[in-house]
Amino acid sequence: MGNRARSEGEHGVVEIADPLLRSIAESSPDSIMLLDLEGNIRFINRTAPGLTVAGVLGTSVYDYASPEAAAVARACYERVIASGEPDYYETPYVDDAGVTYIWEARVSAVRRGGKVEGLVVIATDVTERRAAQVDRDRFFDLSVDILIVIGPDNHARRVNAAATRILGWSTAEISAQSLLDLIHPDDMAATREQHARLARGERVIDFQNRWRSKDGDYRTIEWRAVVDDQTEHVHAVGRDVTEQRLIAEQLQQTQKMEVVGHLAGGVAHDFNNLMLALSVNAEFLDELLPRSDPRARTYLAEIQRAAERAEALTTQLLAFSRQQPHDPRPLCLNDLLRDLSRLLKRLIPENIEIHLDCGDIGTVCGDKTQIEQIVVNLCVNARDAMPRGGHIRIETRETILDGPLVEGQPWARPGRYAQLSVIDTGAGMSDEVRAHAFEPFFTTKPTGQGTGLGLATVYGVVRKHEGLVRLSSAPDEGTTVEVYLPVLESAQQSKADGARAASTERQVILVAEDDAQVRSVVIHLLERAGYAVLAAADGHEALELLDQHGDRVALAILDVVMPGLSGPDTRTQILATYPDLPVVLTSGYSDPSRLAGAFPDHITVLNKPYRSDALLRVVRQAIAGDAG
Repeated sequence: MGNRARSEGEHGVVEIADPLLRSIAESSPDSIMLLDLEGNIRFINRTAPGLTVAGVLGTSVYDYASPEAAAVARACYERVIASGEPDYYETPYVDDAGVTYIWEARVSAVRRGGKVEGLVVIATDVTERRAAQVDRDRFFDLSVDILIVIGPDNHARRVNAAATRILGWSTAEISAQSLLDLIHPDDMAATREQHARLARGERVIDFQNRWRSKDGDYRTIEWRAVVDDQTEHVHAVGRDVTEQRLIAEQLQQTQKMEVVGHLAGGVAHDFNNLMLALSVNAEFLDELLPRSDPRARTYLAEIQRAAERAEALTTQLLAFSRQQPHDPRPLCLNDLLRDLSRLLKRLIPENIEIHLDCGDIGTVCGDKTQIEQIVVNLCVNARDAMPRGGHIRIETRETILDGPLVEGQPWARPGRYAQLSVIDTGAGMSDEVRAHAFEPFFTTKPTGQGTGLGLATVYGVVRKHEGLVRLSSAPDEGTTVEVYLPVLESAQQSKADGARAASTERQVILVAEDDAQVRSVVIHLLERAGYAVLAAADGHEALELLDQHGDRVALAILDVVMPGLSGPDTRTQILATYPDLPVVLTSGYSDPSRLAGAFPDHITVLNKPYRSDALLRVVRQAIAGDAG
């Protein structure tokens, strides 16, 4: 056997005569065996735990393996004997204590005169290495983050299951394409900068870019990566932060809008005071100007129109900042819908036809802006249910409600209602979806395309108007939403007329308003209408005047926001002493965080700027007991 001298002992063992080879065999951490062609052990330098060299010499190598493992080893030996080419196999070994070891065997042929007459088997205990590899592979596949090894050519050398799950591509599809082709074009420059950092041996930490998934959407991935100096492979861990980033952006947007909303509300408050003084003084001037001076009256009309536009602007500011109190007024619902139809045509695409069918209905009492919001929300919902086009029908008619629909809504009363119906030919709703349709934040729209507040807002507004709402729908049969708003009864109108006819002779009204210009206008309006006025610049002064003249005061008008003592707080102290005294609050701005719960439904709040007739109507109604 080459450099070996054969010496047959009692076991037929082979002694290695070459000192160098013997030294190598004895010092090697591996197990080295010489086998004959039948698999008998002729030499071995060390054995597996639990065995001895003397005990295994001359025995068959197959005696120390399970039938399955022996079959694997025999097949490998036969391949080497037949081909003369090296080969290898792995085999488990279980010791007497039941501990399993994994051995990797590398097999080569021993030749004499060109003929294979034996085998050299070098066996290595790879138990720990295999365990580490298995652990690594399991962690690799179980990770919820993307684990990827990228070669210098920007192709993936290895990816884990999370990468395929998050991006939708199979392992083969990811590996087949340059990973740069998956990067969002807007993120390419930043990505190349990170590649340059890696090339300089730096680490990449918390870098985000967008990766195209198989369905065409982009996922935002946050990366940590290093490069191997020897292989130049990039080892990277990526976390899908798409949803977290969206939430963070929404929170940031919400905070920004809150700040803008507070600013808008503050501007509207000051602006409303100015517009109140402007519009009411314009009314006074209109009465004083001679009819024979057309130029002056033209200029005055322009001032009044500008004031009206400014009032509409402050209304929009308050609606934007969500600081607009409920402002119900008599409304012709049909006129509102006709005016709103122009806006709806801009919101609804041309492939959807809108039909307006207005029936004969009575006047309702409602907040114009909020009712417009109902119609817009319902039409936008209908639009979204018909991406391929269809029809929206808006109908009004008058009806009598006195059955189960009213009984199931404690705030509603039997009687005449104006029915507003929005009917679409869209996808419709299942029973389950319909059951949750009015719940806040419930939506069937994809992420980012719906807040789930549309129908919830409709429900809230309708309830605030003491009305009812009903929804009927079925899959592929469209949706119908019916809104019922109470019709103003003639008795109510008669009562209001009676209040207007009531005597106002020298009734005393307490006015508390911190803005001197507004206070002067209100005093002049009330005195001209025949009332006596006690004027105060703040809540404390109003309480002092009430202590002096309380028995004479028929009504208190308090500004909501005043220094020292606010209008609601002043009202509370007034009612503690004079529980039957009617109080009206006026407001150009309502800060919800400061005045939460200050406006229960039974409290009258007059929004600035207001016309003189609106103020006098509220005063008469309050004194007559129609508001408090």
